Amino acid sequence: MIFIIGLANFAFAFKEGDLSGCSAARLARPDTGVGKAGGSNPNMKMKYVVYILESQSSGRLYIGYTNDLGRRFKEHNSNQTKSTRSKGPWTLLYAKEGLEKTEAMELERRLKNWKNRKRVLSWIEREKAT
Repeated sequence: MIFIIGLANFAFAFKEGDLSGCSAARLARPDTGVGKAGGSNPNMKMKYVVYILESQSSGRLYIGYTNDLGRRFKEHNSNQTKSTRSKGPWTLLYAKEGLEKTEAMELERRLKNWKNRKRVLSWIEREKAT
């Protein structure tokens, strides 16, 4: 299955579970001026993504939020993130995008508080179905 995720001014296309070969492309957005020479719309709020990674070596899940999924994914897989260092390689299981920062923080906290892999995976399946 191929997913396309639009993140603020970037779009990522990748196969399910793989973000390693993705490339970010700046999109021209005529409605906001983003992507055009001269900058972006100052009234446009930054959007965030809640993402769930799975370790290929241990099966462990990592839940986080960011405004730049491509950068964070590279950081996780290059051991630049303390909590995931030496536990990868990591694959992307799911990303919910288009959230305000407070929404992303709340969803990340809720998913982390479950502390139950089966419950998180069940939530992902329900989200994909909608």
